[in-house]
Amino acid sequence: MKVDLNYKLLKLFRKIQDNRYYSQVINYDSLSIDNVYDTYLKLPVMGKSRVFDNIYAYLSLEFYDDCREYDLKKVFFDVESISRNHDKVIQGIKQEWIIEFTTGSTGKPFPTVKTKADKVIESAYLLRQRKKYDHSITLENGFKFLHSYQPELLDIDIWKFNDSDMEKIVNGWIENKPKWMLATPKIYSKYASYINDRSIEVFNDNDLAFIEYTSQGILKEEEELIQKTYKCKMVNSFGARECWNIAYECKYGNLHLNNNYLHVDLVDMDNNIINEYEKEGNIIVTHFSNTTMPLIKYKFGDIAKKKKVICKCGNESDVIEICKERDSSKLINTPYYGTSIFRRVMRGIYFHDYIADIKNICVVQDGGYHLSVYVDKAIENDIYFERRFYERTKSIVDEIDKFTITFIYGSFFMPETANCKETIFKNMLHITP
Repeated sequence: MKVDLNYKLLKLFRKIQDNRYYSQVINYDSLSIDNVYDTYLKLPVMGKSRVFDNIYAYLSLEFYDDCREYDLKKVFFDVESISRNHDKVIQGIKQEWIIEFTTGSTGKPFPTVKTKADKVIESAYLLRQRKKYDHSITLENGFKFLHSYQPELLDIDIWKFNDSDMEKIVNGWIENKPKWMLATPKIYSKYASYINDRSIEVFNDNDLAFIEYTSQGILKEEEELIQKTYKCKMVNSFGARECWNIAYECKYGNLHLNNNYLHVDLVDMDNNIINEYEKEGNIIVTHFSNTTMPLIKYKFGDIAKKKKVICKCGNESDVIEICKERDSSKLINTPYYGTSIFRRVMRGIYFHDYIADIKNICVVQDGGYHLSVYVDKAIENDIYFERRFYERTKSIVDEIDKFTITFIYGSFFMPETANCKETIFKNMLHITP
């Protein structure tokens, strides 16, 4: 295992030796198979803020040369031109480049640049994991809510949940019977409620091989409703846009790490790699394929612990257990965690409402039913922003009607979590419900 990792690291480091950032932090004159792992250990842990600070030195010279006719500031930070799937494709002089957008713990858009080859590697890996449930699984026989090219969704805003749209989609399921699905727990739950409220029989046992969901947490009552409606196993595909899949759930319920094109480590609060099993740490990832925008010791902020499991599925990679968010992330008097909720709210505000003048934002729960929203933005006392913030929160958290929300404009220091990571939400009450 260690020998294989060393060769993968050496190959990656050699490929990025012209990168203006890594050429400064890796000693290429002495780099060898014997010291490559020590070199890896000494490299800084990269977070979104560090990448932003080094963005114009961080991307490959090949990308800059091929896209020299573009205004890269507009390419990276103009979200109005992205697709419904939060990505854009730009045609360079020699090849196409794919830019996928995600959000960090503060909800701000973050671009990841990939080649078509990177995307093929990532999607092929996911398809292989899906086929372990049913060999007949293809991209074509699945219903993919989280895919911009799903034909049935071209004229539908999947986040509005209009009855007419839901009726159209559910009728399509009855007629065409997809083999699998990809969505968030929120989408599955909304459609399950629609189906059960109308006593519609959509799926029989084994119609669906599985339904795949992203890493967003699931409430117990939501899980029970979803299982009752779709009548199949729910499969966790834990990952992020930057590298797609980090770990995939097998038939026996274990989240196996992706050791195909990734190397996954955990680090402690001082960013030292944890070499012990059953010990909590922050997830960091190294992507062996993407040399355009290298993700090396890239921190996501999620807390997890590794387990050594001899799994009946035959996968020998380590298993990861995602740890629950801390009490300071709990939105008191609701069943939700504020960090997840307000990241989703701000994702919609950035990507769909096109409010792009926000430098920083943090939501602080400083009373049982009071939220202070600190926002540093160019336009202050912005009624449209305040309305959309409330409406998007209400679409997720019904209980928000009981809250008073105060908006405070101006510059401020972002609060940090215990792992020194800036966070969009802070519960100042520290109450465990």
